[in-house]
Amino acid sequence: MANALVLFANTPGPLPIKHEFEAPSDAPVNLFVSGSARTGSAPTLLAVDIELDGKVIGSIVEWFNENESHRALVPVVIPVQFGFGPHSIRLVPQSGATITDSNDHFNAVIML
Repeated sequence: MANALVLFANTPGPLPIKHEFEAPSDAPVNLFVSGSARTGSAPTLLAVDIELDGKVIGSIVEWFNENESHRALVPVVIPVQFGFGPHSIRLVPQSGATITDSNDHFNAVIML
């Protein structure tokens, strides 16, 4: 992928997943995050928080209407601006309704 820094690709769950990296630029960039999850009972809202350096900067969310169903969560693109140096990204379930396991996979890419 040209002009991108892949932080993690197709990484299996369960959540939380944390990745540490060095920022390649201090210019504004976009952070793309996608993944999947399941629920035990429906209807419910499933959400995964995206933390950058310990602060929530966004979420990937999906409304589920059926029980025991693995689904893709709606991918998000979040504008961010890093300073040079070390950073961390962490994906965390927002509640106990969001269930992840080895059947779920997650991606995080910085688009330069």
